[in-house]
Amino acid sequence: METILVTGATGAMGGAAVAMLREHGYRVIGTSRKEDSEGWWALDISSAASIRQFCERIQQEHVRLDGLLNNAGTMMRHYEKTAEGIERTLATNYLGTYRLTRALLPFMNEGARVVNTVSLTCYTSHLDKHFFDADEKDFSQLGTYGNSKMAVMLFSEEL
Repeated sequence: METILVTGATGAMGGAAVAMLREHGYRVIGTSRKEDSEGWWALDISSAASIRQFCERIQQEHVRLDGLLNNAGTMMRHYEKTAEGIERTLATNYLGTYRLTRALLPFMNEGARVVNTVSLTCYTSHLDKHFFDADEKDFSQLGTYGNSKMAVMLFSEEL
């Protein structure tokens, strides 16, 4: 049975993806910020420490992945930083997706696929050399979200 990892499994899109994948016979490992009774594995994708712990569990349980659906994301209304000091939209939508994907590559079977969700807002984005240095004055709900999704799209193309 092929194993697919779905981040953000508790949201509308993630939940629908999990249901469809299970209908088609896949073993699905779903994630949410907190482990719960549904069997979702804990993963706060905005946290490097959480990603590290998650990947340690993948290794300890000898999981081999046939697919990764990076679906977890956020659109913050207001500027907020993570415990690591990174703007939360960027940390969740781009850096977390990048970090998790790179960390999971050794646990992927040959021919495994990575799918990253993006948004049409990426087409209105403007990435520049200050992308990682943006502060509160540079924050806008849609602009920051669009920039983070454009970064994910560019990462997907490079991957």
